Amino acid sequence: MKRFHSIYEASGRIENPVLTVGTFDGVHRGHRAIVEKLNVLADERGGSSALLTFSPHPKRVLQSDAKLKLITTTDEKLALLDRYGLQNAIVHPFTTAFSRIESTSFVRDFLVAQLGVRVLVVGHDHRFGRDRAGSWGDLTRSAARYGFGVEEVEAQKVAGVPVSSTAIREALAAGDLATANRLLGRDYAFDGVVVRGDGLGEKLGFPTANIRVPEEKLIPAIGIYATRIAYRQKTYGGMASIGYRPTLAGRDLRIEVHLFDFNASLYGESIRVSFVARMRDEIRFETLAALVQQLKRDREQALQLI
Repeated sequence: MKRFHSIYEASGRIENPVLTVGTFDGVHRGHRAIVEKLNVLADERGGSSALLTFSPHPKRVLQSDAKLKLITTTDEKLALLDRYGLQNAIVHPFTTAFSRIESTSFVRDFLVAQLGVRVLVVGHDHRFGRDRAGSWGDLTRSAARYGFGVEEVEAQKVAGVPVSSTAIREALAAGDLATANRLLGRDYAFDGVVVRGDGLGEKLGFPTANIRVPEEKLIPAIGIYATRIAYRQKTYGGMASIGYRPTLAGRDLRIEVHLFDFNASLYGESIRVSFVARMRDEIRFETLAALVQQLKRDREQALQLI
């Protein structure tokens, strides 16, 4: 997949673009349906599939008081799009000034003049331009005026639930990992760097990797999870704790991962943690011995789930 850092960098460098536009946070089942449509149309019409997205996420720019957390960082998003066969990705800087561009000007000056769009593919609820005023009707009129095709992909549902980034965020925040993973079409995951902890886990027989993740990344609800951990092209089973460690009177939120059948140092290394299932709430134990017994039960449960 070719990657471009702005619309201007991509200008004239994508042949007959079959294009979509959006934030695509999560690259969930609905987004994948759009990418699949892009690839099919590009193949049929001798074009190139292309996706225009933005960084930072528009809501993190326009709603400075909104603490929006992302399902996928930009790097994670691009890696998923590459996996799903997209040919070109454009990540355009999103600024307050860019947000003020009227919808008709956005189509004329950027999609047509800069990118030379041949077909535009959008989701069922796509809005664009200043104040998200641009509608499906505006797109069809612009398509007729400037000579490009426009296609709409219908809403995707899983077990009757419409797939959306908002629904996935809400499910993760509520600890409903099963719903989040169904809507995503894969296990929720994040990349993080292993940092030093206090070493207590090792003393208890359950050495843990303390994970630091990007500030904008959405962290699932507090609890204990069955996980898979990818490190240097190998995947390990494991379990993760997200919480405040009440047994130890902890005050800071920590993300700790215990890898099964692994005993090397991970300090400073980058790993990927995929969340398979949420096993239980975080609990305060009266003694460390009681905590260890529960960890043993957690390990047995996690081994069955992964």
